[in-house]
Amino acid sequence: MKGGLAQKMVLNLLSTTVMVRLGHVDGNLMTHMVPSSEKLRERGLRIVMSLGDLDRAAAAALLAECEGNVAEATRVLHAKGSRAQVR
Repeated sequence: MKGGLAQKMVLNLLSTTVMVRLGHVDGNLMTHMVPSSEKLRERGLRIVMSLGDLDRAAAAALLAECEGNVAEATRVLHAKGSRAQVR
């Protein structure tokens, strides 16, 4: 059990470091994710709500505008513009 736990911790550390260096995180939230299930779509919505200090309806509208792409929605939030301006 000890070896498995240590291996899991090292692999988690490695994958987290790679994601940070690739720029796939914003603060402590992973923004580059593919929302392929209802659970991940809900998580993406919460991420946009948190980063943009938006209510649920505004975050859902922004995600719909960005075709569900959480990373693009966060770029729009940071640019304080529209999807066309970010692209």
